Amino acid sequence: MNELLEKEAAKKVFGQIWDDVIGYLKLYDFLKLKVKTITGTSKAVSSINSFWYSMLKDRFAGEKGAAFWRLQNGDMLKFKKVFLTEWAPKLPGRIWTTEGIDALHHGQRQIDPNAKFNNKVSSYDVLNPNGKAMVISAGFGSVRISHGRNDIDHYMYMSLVDEDNWRCDYGIPVVVSQSVYREYQKHCTTGAPYLKTIEGILHVHDELPFSELIPRAIGATLSSEAANSLRYRPNLPKCYLYIASPLSLKFTQNNSHPWATAWTMFQTTLKHEPYRYTYTTFNPQSPESIDDAIKFIHWYVANYKGKKIITDFDGMVPRLDATIPISSNPLKSRKAKVKELLTGCDDWVTSTMSRLGRW
Repeated sequence: MNELLEKEAAKKVFGQIWDDVIGYLKLYDFLKLKVKTITGTSKAVSSINSFWYSMLKDRFAGEKGAAFWRLQNGDMLKFKKVFLTEWAPKLPGRIWTTEGIDALHHGQRQIDPNAKFNNKVSSYDVLNPNGKAMVISAGFGSVRISHGRNDIDHYMYMSLVDEDNWRCDYGIPVVVSQSVYREYQKHCTTGAPYLKTIEGILHVHDELPFSELIPRAIGATLSSEAANSLRYRPNLPKCYLYIASPLSLKFTQNNSHPWATAWTMFQTTLKHEPYRYTYTTFNPQSPESIDDAIKFIHWYVANYKGKKIITDFDGMVPRLDATIPISSNPLKSRKAKVKELLTGCDDWVTSTMSRLGRW
């Protein structure tokens, strides 16, 4: 019985790792949208909470009093009293699901009694590697990718947040045109600009299986063990709000910014656990807060058997010496490194399942 539970737990962990790799490597797909035909009049969605309830339906774990809307691809959506930021969730919607909330609660309780991190003003408890991995799998983790260079229509991946959920990881993915982004830049010097109203076109489609996308693109293959583990992916609806015209929104200066989550996946010296995660929160408007986050990540990697940082969370100003940064599209500029990562994960899956016995 214990061996069976261990197998199931291992397969679930592998599925989560693959899902995280997908989310990271395919961030630039947010900028490859085709404008849809608008269907009907605009729908006034009352909150970020209501949006995710409408998208996730029975998998939604947020406030049940939220209004439910029947949303479909091509709908024109209107939001009120929201904020726009360059920092967006790397796995949009995950933190709103029942499995995301469950992983978050379990992960946050796994404190390492022998570790404390000391910054300039205080010291605080630290989660052990399993706790960190669970919180990351719950949907925590923010990214800021570099904007498009050659595509005028689809230019920048961003997110919408509101005061009730003042964290970028809870936000709605947004893709804006170059003209909207330029207007944003005029109002973002002191914080995430406030929007009394904003309208955009909803894009929705389900992702194809991972085994049909990334491995083929870089010439990698997956073992049967790794392919089987993919069924543990949550298959979240891939959705974005596309905003083409500056006339669809009106910016107001704001002197605050929602919290973001700095994170990384790192390689370790451990054969039984070659990859681990860590994260910490920071205020994007505070250079000191960003510096503290970077120091914590380096401290954690060094103290938990890390030997190489694989991912970065900032594509505009690289913060970590990462093997696969997001300053440019990893699938185009780092194919060899991506293939090396996927092969390493695949080998880990195969060897672990061989040790436990095939399912």
